[in-house]
Amino acid sequence: MTNPTRNKVDLADMLALHIRARGMPRPLREFSPFPDRRFRLDLCWPGLVPPLGCEVDGGDMMPNGGGRLVDKMQLMLEA
Repeated sequence: MTNPTRNKVDLADMLALHIRARGMPRPLREFSPFPDRRFRLDLCWPGLVPPLGCEVDGGDMMPNGGGRLVDKMQLMLEA
């Protein structure tokens, strides 16, 4: 039996690799756009006008099902 966490690939890292392969600017990883908030964007280009952020949904949830509410709050703040 294989261990599913052993071969786990970080989807944000994979997306960043594809972005760089296309010649686009390298994104910052785990960028915190709001110092008073605890969340971070998976990928971010803060130097662009307007700044661009990207969240990669990979199916991991927070304990007690709180992940969906937190994700919705993050998306509202990013907009």
